[in-house]
Amino acid sequence: SELNSLLKLSHPHLVHYHALSCTERDDCLVVDLLAEHVPGSSLAQVLSGGAPVPVDQLRRHAVQLVSALDYLHANSVVHKQLNPSCVLLDSQGDVRLADYSLAKRLADVCKEDIFEQGHVRFSEDALPARFGKKGDVWSLGLLLLALAQGREVKEYPVTLPSNLPTDLHDFLN
Repeated sequence: SELNSLLKLSHPHLVHYHALSCTERDDCLVVDLLAEHVPGSSLAQVLSGGAPVPVDQLRRHAVQLVSALDYLHANSVVHKQLNPSCVLLDSQGDVRLADYSLAKRLADVCKEDIFEQGHVRFSEDALPARFGKKGDVWSLGLLLLALAQGREVKEYPVTLPSNLPTDLHDFLN
């Protein structure tokens, strides 16, 4: 099935999904997911500290996240919700990307063939954004900028601070 394909993914910077089951009930679909436990913290916790991430650490995170996203995209998986909460840091400080493509695939499964009745509705928040691979890259840029600044990026259009190292500035452009 669409969801079971996620169990086959294996990359050093992904949180691995070990088992998945779906149970159809009268009014809902129950999905149980067994995922690898990653002891450590998330980038959301890092951002809550309010301090910029040192550039050498930021480069390491960027390389690992690009590697994970490249692997997902090569396997036709779009994350769709890349944000600081779904990027975990393990006990060695390595990035582990979690929650890849789950909301999108669950919505697709429900829309396709599990619920054909007309009474199924998704709330505005439950529907995944439709950005594709380019959206993942955009979200990665915002995430790296947030880490460089020590705070989430909330303004649009996005302006890059002039105090960023030249290579990071060029990369984010």
